[in-house]
Amino acid sequence: AAFGSSSSGFTQRMSLPMPTSARRMSGNMVMYDISNDPPSSNGDRTNIWSVLAETESWLSSVLGNADAANPYTRKEVTYLCEPSEDDALVVAGLWRRLRESRELGKSHGELQEQMLKGKDPDQNPNTLRQTQVLVLPYDSHLDDFQTFDAIVAKINKCRRNARDFMMDVNLKTPEDQEKIGERDWSVSVNFAHLHPNFGAKTQEQILQELKEEEEKGVVDVNLESYKEKRLLARRSPYPTVCIEVKATPPPDFDQGGASPAAQRSSSSKEDEITSEDVKKLELLFGKTASFEKETPKKIDDDFYSSIADVKDIVEISFLSPLESAQEWIAAYHESFDIKTSIFTNTKCEHIDEGYEFVFNNIAMKQASMMPITNTAQYLVFENFMSTSSTSFEKFSGEVNDLISLLPSIRDKIEVSVLHPEHVDADNRSPVPVLVMTWK
Repeated sequence: AAFGSSSSGFTQRMSLPMPTSARRMSGNMVMYDISNDPPSSNGDRTNIWSVLAETESWLSSVLGNADAANPYTRKEVTYLCEPSEDDALVVAGLWRRLRESRELGKSHGELQEQMLKGKDPDQNPNTLRQTQVLVLPYDSHLDDFQTFDAIVAKINKCRRNARDFMMDVNLKTPEDQEKIGERDWSVSVNFAHLHPNFGAKTQEQILQELKEEEEKGVVDVNLESYKEKRLLARRSPYPTVCIEVKATPPPDFDQGGASPAAQRSSSSKEDEITSEDVKKLELLFGKTASFEKETPKKIDDDFYSSIADVKDIVEISFLSPLESAQEWIAAYHESFDIKTSIFTNTKCEHIDEGYEFVFNNIAMKQASMMPITNTAQYLVFENFMSTSSTSFEKFSGEVNDLISLLPSIRDKIEVSVLHPEHVDADNRSPVPVLVMTWK
């Protein structure tokens, strides 16, 4: 997919002064004055302004002349740079960008619904389409295309698999859903990547392709040339991800439907009651009414019966979910050691928030001055898959797979779970807990 180029929102987001004059690189105007580039903490890597300017100039050259025939030039594009050099923090930042894009699309839909109240029902709401180009120049592990490609592919797989998870946010009551808005907008977030060595193959892949070509006996030169040009179009100066969010209103199924007369005739047919319906009702309720007997109530039970008739009884606990988890783990979890254990809690509800929370904790643990070997992190999830142990187990497996792709923490963390509905009675904690043991 191609991506358009426009003035970047990076300067406004960082609240930095806009350069007095934009500079031109290779004939294309960019919105960064690299002559005032601040010094870099890492002398071997380039600076932020230079990275953004080079990336924007490269995208402009790939897209060619910005004329009306190119639909991508009309899109709003924001250029951002991730300054982190740590694998876990980079992955947490990617999940954060995905979360922010989803929240942006959701808030846009809610705002449009509020603006449409009291207006002409035939008025079409505005859709949202925005692209973020996030450059990752400082993590040296991402210079390897195979590593970078595997991380992006795994993140997309985690997002797809999350559709099968039983999330607490999807089990809200109708009263809670009314607070969100009258209509649920369709919010889609696409996640793609670019790389200087995009399409680079391992020795095994090269040998496999040679064997296939030898079996076919014929090589299509035009097809190979097309594939090479397609790869060149995605070879950016630095490892880069492109996040595109699109928010559209739900389809109106009333438009273009049947005529009012047809709708009235169909509704009248639905309201008709036949003799078969009467017979079914007699079979359902006839016997239960004849055999029902009244049982006399004791006077002593009147008080307890009145209590049972009271609705909306809420159980109140003086312990927070974090305190409940701490007490249970200290009493029942065999591997718990108060000297080497850390507790962190979250109220996240969405899957991208969960992954962001996990990898932020890993990054904070790595950045701490304390020794990390033979320690444990207990991550307490208060509103996250609390009714499905199977979903929480699968979530922990996806976390473990992502950890195995990061060179800096590979084979250093063992992931396990505690859950109120765990199949093992010894691991049934009051709330879902993700346990990360550092080896």
